Amino acid sequence: MPKGGEKLAKETGQLNVKIGLDSIDFQNGISSLNREMRKVQSEFKLASAEMGKHGKELDSLKLKSDSLTKQTELQRQKVKALEEAHQKSVETKGADAKAT
Repeated sequence: MPKGGEKLAKETGQLNVKIGLDSIDFQNGISSLNREMRKVQSEFKLASAEMGKHGKELDSLKLKSDSLTKQTELQRQKVKALEEAHQKSVETKGADAKAT
C-alpha cells in the first residue's frame, strides 16, 4: 500500500490518471479525474450522435436497397414477359418474320 505522498496510477486505454494521497495532490487528482470524466462524457455524446446519424443513414440505405430490389424484380418480370411474347411470335410467325 502506498505511503504519504506516493501516487496511485491507473491506466485505462489511453487514460492515465494519478491520484495523490496528500491533500494538494488529492485535490489535483480529483480535478484531473473530473476533467477526464467530462472529456469521456463529451466523446460519448459525440459518438452517440454519430451513431444516430449512421443509424438513420443505414435505414435510408436499407430503404433504397429494398426499392432497388423491387425495381430489379419488376424488370425481370418485364424481360420474362417480353421473352415469352417473342417466343410466341417466333412459333406463330416464324423466326425470320419482320414482326418477330
